[in-house]
Amino acid sequence: MTVQQFLDDFYIQYDEVSDLSAPGYTPLELSKIASEVQEDLIITTYGAKSNKLQEGFEETEKRIQDLGELVKYKSYTTFVPAFFTNSVDITLPDTLITSGPTNFSDVYWFTIYENAVSNQLDCSIPNNTTRFVEPKVVDIAHGELKVALKDPFRAPYVRIDEGKVLRLRSEGRKHILITDGNFTITRYDVGYIRKPIPIDLVTSLTAQVSELSDHKQRELLRKTVEYCLRITDQQQKLGVELQLPKE
Repeated sequence: MTVQQFLDDFYIQYDEVSDLSAPGYTPLELSKIASEVQEDLIITTYGAKSNKLQEGFEETEKRIQDLGELVKYKSYTTFVPAFFTNSVDITLPDTLITSGPTNFSDVYWFTIYENAVSNQLDCSIPNNTTRFVEPKVVDIAHGELKVALKDPFRAPYVRIDEGKVLRLRSEGRKHILITDGNFTITRYDVGYIRKPIPIDLVTSLTAQVSELSDHKQRELLRKTVEYCLRITDQQQKLGVELQLPKE
């Protein structure tokens, strides 16, 4: 959906429901509103994907495609000693901080995949000299860490062909990886949803309105209309005078 299509459809749908006393919206004002709605949509979609792991392929694939353009992967092989014993940290990307307040090209938001590689060879493979154990990365709350490190069923380890490394999130956009001191992490891979580029309904009318899938862009339009109707005290007419398209 282009910016022009988004604006045309918005004004048609909004005017069908609002009365003469309702305020109009400029493209600049709509840009800010649609950007906020876009972030809410991503959070909702990400949460639904996380909480419905047993859904069928069709629904799962749809959700993947909805946010596909926002998914990035990064590998780290250089680490800095962290606060805890036997721990290192890595700094997650944020171009808004490193490259300026308008650079949304790589701003970490939600983790969707993690993998670690240790320095311990996989002993289940005869004569192995190249395959290293990849311990499972387990997210843990700060309040549980002390107990977990003393619990043999929860503590980090590497044995034969498997292992576990604990991971915390801290200030400064950091992930902290904790081992038991008998192995080290040589590579950390993270897949994440980055923050979307804000909606711009002013600069170019022929540009795509959003990085979301076409299906999600139409949902973005519908929810932007709903948002504007709510803040102009027209919410009682939603779904009555205007039959907005369903997802």
